[in-house]
Amino acid sequence: MTDLTGKIIIVTGAGQGIGAATAEELAKAGAKVVLASLDHDRLVTVAHRITRNGGDCIFKVCDVRNNTEVKEVVELAVKKYGTINGLVNNAGTIQPLAKIIDADVELWKACMETHLIGSLQFAKAVLPVMIKNNNGVIVNISSGAAELALTGWGAYNTAKAALKMFSQLLHQEVKENNIRVFSVKPGTVDTKMQDEIRASKINDIPAANIPKEKLTAPEHPARAIRYLFSEAASDLAGMELDVRKEPLIGRF
Repeated sequence: MTDLTGKIIIVTGAGQGIGAATAEELAKAGAKVVLASLDHDRLVTVAHRITRNGGDCIFKVCDVRNNTEVKEVVELAVKKYGTINGLVNNAGTIQPLAKIIDADVELWKACMETHLIGSLQFAKAVLPVMIKNNNGVIVNISSGAAELALTGWGAYNTAKAALKMFSQLLHQEVKENNIRVFSVKPGTVDTKMQDEIRASKINDIPAANIPKEKLTAPEHPARAIRYLFSEAASDLAGMELDVRKEPLIGRF
């Protein structure tokens, strides 16, 4: 297992799914994890699991669209642990699942703000600390939807495509400060988002018809994300990576 002893890592969307699994994997590897999510009760549950297994974490309710709340999470991390070594921008939403002509514009805005602006705000908040340290890792959770237009997925498609470009630009700008940025496609994972996709019946794509018991467990992409915080993953920095494919598969 990757040894992350002493590393301080913020995980957004940490109350469930990939975010919760990632927080737990990082804690198992020795990292001190700062959990951020909209749902207080879910954060309490995840934090209890981490501490019960010997891990170290703190948590704060945060809407990543709210820059004040984002800064408060970063300030809490620095106050508690002294620094920040990593960030996982995982917070996301699939809604609205609707054709463009029928879509609620406010929900479109919320989707874009959650995926793109939330990631931007957290990156801007942690970068001064990472630049001072001349070291850091930022992992942005991408999706195959960044590259494949799907009827009814307009907001999510657009938000993830924008996040993919943001990841490339961010890496280009901060690599001289020894900060590595990764964009990760986790595959078709058994999460609440997948449940929403199935329930919407917005289109008949293969991913929406995989039996639930055959979906990938969140722990699989979580292990890949954990690996990206290791020095062994340095050669992959700046890439859009799929946990199911080379060059990432087989390395975690």
